[in-house]
Parts: sequence; structure tokens; C-alpha cells
Amino acid sequence: MKVAKKNSPTVSVDLLDAAYAMIKSGAATRRSDLVRAMGISASTASNVARSLIEQNLIREIESRRSTGGRPAKVLQSTQGSEVVAVAEVGSHHLRFGLADSIHPLQCIDEVLFDMLGTPEEAMSTLVEQWEKLRAAAFPEHSIGALGISIASPVEAESRRLVLPARLPGWHHADLRQILFDLTGLPAWIENDTRACALGELPYSPVESFIYVKAGTGIGGALVIDGELYQGAGGFAGDISHSRVDPDMDDLCACGRRGCLEAIASGATIRKRALAAGLDVEDRSIVTASLSDVPEINPFVRQSAELIGRALGPIVNFINPGAIYVGGALSGLGVFMSSLRASVFNVASSTASQDLIIEPAPNGANAPLMGVAREAFRLAGASCKKG
Repeated sequence: MKVAKKNSPTVSVDLLDAAYAMIKSGAATRRSDLVRAMGISASTASNVARSLIEQNLIREIESRRSTGGRPAKVLQSTQGSEVVAVAEVGSHHLRFGLADSIHPLQCIDEVLFDMLGTPEEAMSTLVEQWEKLRAAAFPEHSIGALGISIASPVEAESRRLVLPARLPGWHHADLRQILFDLTGLPAWIENDTRACALGELPYSPVESFIYVKAGTGIGGALVIDGELYQGAGGFAGDISHSRVDPDMDDLCACGRRGCLEAIASGATIRKRALAAGLDVEDRSIVTASLSDVPEINPFVRQSAELIGRALGPIVNFINPGAIYVGGALSGLGVFMSSLRASVFNVASSTASQDLIIEPAPNGANAPLMGVAREAFRLAGASCKKG
């Protein structure tokens, strides 16, 4: 589709075409994305966005934030786009949905699934579920690309899984190739916490932040200057196997002792509560903390304090604007207040003076939104090749 040159004497039609294609595919969701991806100035990016808005090809909306700070502005196509299919693969479930550029997520569903089987079996089930959703919600559209969020480290170049603690037998699994063999479509595979960070990025008022997932396990990711930071192998930001207390030597699933996940995760809170004789066997930690068994709260506070100890030095090192916390524990006020106190106690006052620490706004949808963003990018690249 050719974009008209309208009321923008300094912007070429080719530049407008390229920017519109990026926004429609989901590869660019903010003006700063256009600056980085296209090598243009901020003023030129503003002129491009203004021209596309005037032509009613895109819209710019403000994300709603609880911080009271300046809201982030998000660019969206008004014309619709190819549909992408996304999923979150957990240790006992598959959560999946569809998305286009107008509707970030649609038709979200979830099924229980035994991950003790093969990756091929799980992906085959997932493809069947996606097709059912597409036939019901987008009968006139085809799926253009796929995105998978999974609780496993993911190697940066190959996108293969690396020693997933909760998915025995999935080490070195190439989900990208498995899905291509099943569908012929490109797929993006991402660690669940990193996918969450990608999902929050377009809506964040700050461009450098830490994302922490605090639930059954512990995870972390870094966004620096508007980009998800990979590191040399794709594992940057993962705090789960950091040691913060030499006197705590609980055995971790990785085989080492004293890892943060082994001493501060939701699973550990439950284990310690049971050992103390608390009745939490059939309750979630959140339910127990809020109502049934408030005696669990000292264990919740300890978890938050330990995670804060791990985050404090990172705050000093990268000076982020925010720490967003996802996972079940982020819904507990006692956890969040203890985490804030611990971070501010460890981090320097200069690095933390304007630091936002809050529950991640997109909650459980963040990982699906994150891999949808990458799937749109793949769909756009696939169209160009075609």
C-alpha cells in the first residue's frame, strides 16, 4: 500500500511507506522505535507519525499508568494486519491466543497439558488449538507467524531451549523448527520473563527498566534504552541463580545450592509454611496471605527482602527508571512493600531516587503481548521476502 505524501514537505513517500509498514506489522510501536530502526531524527519521526495520523492510517494512544508519571504514547495501525498466534508454555498448561495490530490479544484460552511428553506432542496440540481460534475469530484471515513464551532459558542465536528445570526432556529442543515443520510458519521463541519485559515495553513511561517475575519460580530481564538486552548468550537479566545469602543453602533444581529461586520463590514459601505447620496445602500463597493464613506473611516478607538484595546492585549498575514485578507474588501488598524497602536499602540513593517499583501493569497477558510483538516482526519480514 502506497502512502500519500500529505502536509509533510520534509518527509519522503518512501520513508512514510517504510514507517507505516513497521507500525502495521507491530515492529514499531513508539516514535523512538522509528528513530532507532530507521536511523532518523526524533523530529523526523514526529513528522512521519503526524503525517500517518492525518491520513488516518495510524493512531497514537496513551497507555494508562498508575504511577502518575508521563504516559507512554503507543502507535497502532487503524487498518488491521495479518493475524499472529501466540502461546505461553508452562510446566502444566498451555495458554494461547491470537492478535492483530488493532487488538493486542484476542480469544485467550488455556488448557491443562502434561509436559512430561515430547515437545512435538505439545506443539501439535497447540497448533490444533490455534486453528480452532482462527476459524472462529478470523475466518477470513490466515496466521502469518507464531510466538512462544516458555519457562526456560533460550539461546540467543539458535532459539533452542537450554536446561529447562520444569520441562524434563526438553533440553536443546528446537521449537522453532518443530513449529515450522507443522505449519510452514516462522516462529519466535522467548524465555517467559523476557517475553513479559517485551510485553511491557511499549507501554512503559521509561525506556530502561528491570522486569522481575516472582511466582512459583524467579526470573529477570533487562530493558536498556528501549531495547531488550540479550547479553552474550541471550541470558542477561536472569537473577534466579544468583546467591545473596551465604547462610542459606537450599538445593536448587539446577543442582547448586543457595540460588535465589531455591530460597525466595513461591514454591519455597509454600515449603517453609508447610514445614512450620501452616495449612496451605490446598490454598494459593496469595489467598493464604490475604485471608486464610496470615501467618504465612513472614515467609512472604523474607522472599521479597532476598529478591531486593539481588536487585539492589543491579539498580546501582544500570540505573533503571523502573522495576516491574510480575507473577503471583506481585499481587500481595506485603510482598511489594517489603521488596521496595529492600531495594532502597541496598541501592544507592542517587541510582534509586526516581525509581518506580510497581506490579507489572499488563499482568498475565504480558508474555503473550511480548511474543506477539516479535511474531508481527517475523510476519512483516516474511511478507517482504515473498
